[in-house]
Amino acid sequence: MGNSKKESLLWGLIILILGMLFLLKNFGLEINVWHLLGKYWPMILVYIGLKNIYFYAKKKQ
Repeated sequence: MGNSKKESLLWGLIILILGMLFLLKNFGLEINVWHLLGKYWPMILVYIGLKNIYFYAKKKQ
C-alpha cells in the first residue's frame, strides 16, 4: 500500500470518527468533540512528525 493510500485511509477514519461523535450527540449522548480535539491535538502533530521521519529514513535506505 502506498503512502497516499495510507494517508487517505487515515483521513477517512478521522472523518468517520468525528461524524460518529457528532451523530452520537444527536442521539443524546453528550460527547464534547471540541474538548477532545483541544486536549489531544498535540498527539496529531507527534504522529505526523514521526510518520515523516519514518518515511524519510525509509527512503534513505
